[in-house]
Amino acid sequence: MNSSSSGLPSNNIYDIEFTSDSAIWIATDSGLAFFNWNSWTIYNSSNTGLITDVITEVSFSKDGTMWVGCSTNELFNDSTGGLNRFRDSVWTAFTPHNSDLFDPHITEIVSFGYDSLLIWSYPPEIPEQFGLMQFFDGSNWININDTSMIYSVYTVLDFEVINEIGYAAMGMDGLAILEDTVWQINNIHNSNIPGQPIQSVTSDDTSDVWMIIESASSSPIYRYDGGNYQNYPHFPLPNAIITSFEVDSKGNFWLGTRMDGMIKIGGNEFTFYDTSNSPLATNNVVILAKDLEDRIWLWNWQQPGIVIFDPDTITSVENQIAENQTPNRFRLYQNYPNPFNPNTKIKFTIPSVADANFVSATINIQLKVYDVLGSEVATLMNENKAPGTYETEFDAKNFSSGIYFVKLSAGFYQDIIKINLIR
Repeated sequence: MNSSSSGLPSNNIYDIEFTSDSAIWIATDSGLAFFNWNSWTIYNSSNTGLITDVITEVSFSKDGTMWVGCSTNELFNDSTGGLNRFRDSVWTAFTPHNSDLFDPHITEIVSFGYDSLLIWSYPPEIPEQFGLMQFFDGSNWININDTSMIYSVYTVLDFEVINEIGYAAMGMDGLAILEDTVWQINNIHNSNIPGQPIQSVTSDDTSDVWMIIESASSSPIYRYDGGNYQNYPHFPLPNAIITSFEVDSKGNFWLGTRMDGMIKIGGNEFTFYDTSNSPLATNNVVILAKDLEDRIWLWNWQQPGIVIFDPDTITSVENQIAENQTPNRFRLYQNYPNPFNPNTKIKFTIPSVADANFVSATINIQLKVYDVLGSEVATLMNENKAPGTYETEFDAKNFSSGIYFVKLSAGFYQDIIKINLIR
């Protein structure tokens, strides 16, 4: 998706956050975009209380409060910017002029619990300055300027909160761990950390801590259990420069690289995605983000928009959802029976889709049948539907034997299955 083919206001992306499968927030240099697979809503300084239109960060507290970092342009080289809070439909702006925010150039916002934030900012005119990290509890600002605890903001490459403990990838300065406002710095001089720099940190569904440690061994992937670092031995490109890292619900590793595109690692199997076999415009992946349904969202500076990769291919009806359970994703199931003659059933699910005001909304569903030439031969459904699981029947008594395709369209979501009619 890009600014020409969708409601995305700009192709320059700084952050992507997922509050549900159908609530995606995208920080751009032309406003904050909300996307629910059905429609777009754009927040900017002209229609909200946002300080500027250049959105550098977005984060959410446990109570749903949204925190937004702003600047005036993508170079962060002026004095306009700050922190916005959106709570109970009210926007509140925090700047160095009306609060104790240290600097308006916010590069990272990390939410702990409800009103506790950790904020990074840096004044570009004094890049070596320390004390660029602050706690904010909704009322009070606490400057962190003790260089024995934390180093320059330039070394904070990634940050992850796992079970209320913060883990910061600090590049050549090691791994910083924040627990109960106390910092612990693990580096090659004071711990058993196997190497540096620490490029990225993430977690899996079991809250294990995973990180990328370059130059540590032939494989840069490590698991940290609070005391020891365990190397994941299987890695196909020991010289690859890792820019981003995610672990999906199946335990697969997804790595964005600077020159080698995206790599999927599942056990001993490796899959490479680059300009030769994917929609990636270049092999330099800047942002790799995993949503709540394991879809991978990719972006880089040369990319005309966002590439969304869904690794989950539905091949059977075995993973059906209980009828009394609201689905958590769009899904088009394989028809049953298949092959068929002349009737077959087609099942699909619609998740709870909220609008930009977090109000549940219906969505237009189109379910159509096409022949092998791409011509539409039947419309099975074209109407608004609420979240739920649906099943319809395709009667092909007037159709000849052969291969047909069923296409589900729900807003910007599309999926296709192949069905086989045998007389």
